[in-house]
Amino acid sequence: MPEQINIENRQVQLGKPSPFKNKHHTLKAKEKIGRANLGKKRSPETIEKQRKAKLGKKHSPERIERHRQKVTGKHWKLSEESVEKNRQSQLRRFLDPLEREKQSKSQIERFKDLNERLKIGQAQLHLFSALDRLVKNKYCILFTKKLREEVRIRDSYQCQFPGCLCTQLESLTIWKQSLHVHHIHYDKPNCYPDLICLCLKHNVVVNTDRLYWESLFMNILNNRDLLLWTRKINFKSDNIHLKL
Repeated sequence: MPEQINIENRQVQLGKPSPFKNKHHTLKAKEKIGRANLGKKRSPETIEKQRKAKLGKKHSPERIERHRQKVTGKHWKLSEESVEKNRQSQLRRFLDPLEREKQSKSQIERFKDLNERLKIGQAQLHLFSALDRLVKNKYCILFTKKLREEVRIRDSYQCQFPGCLCTQLESLTIWKQSLHVHHIHYDKPNCYPDLICLCLKHNVVVNTDRLYWESLFMNILNNRDLLLWTRKINFKSDNIHLKL
């Protein structure tokens, strides 16, 4: 017989599995719970109580290992069925007149508040300033598709990151895109003097500790006698010529 204990005048049996384990609410129950909690907010006391309850808690090593084995080797990319399902759900949402009317009323109520309008205006200013920075840091007109392909040919269609053996075919298979052409000096408005071929993974890695990677790749090009390789060839892009 399982041992019974008394918790707040309730009989609880130890060792007996919970009847609610691995069970989920039905859609009807979820809607009912949502309507019951609509408009409710947690009090500061409840928030502090929940924060203290979670404070210092960590996942067990067994749970971390199970999660690691579950996600190892998986690429977080939606399948074609999931993409089509999401598209159909969004399409039904925007084609429904009642849903569009509901969204219209919510936007009207939102913009009635002066503080909300100021908040949105500040966010838009931040977005425009970010776009201005992107325009200022855009690639030069000489950084064409032809130039990138010439760099890949020069590097034998292989990532030049130390120890990486990723080829053009593997990049197209895994990431569905060609090998990247990296600016060694991180100077995008200038496509010269030095460019190098990297895979997607290592093109992200080299965005940190830039001085180290810059000197490393310059040494690699120096050992291959490819310093200023970009300046030694002629570029033709919209009647623009660049020669040493």
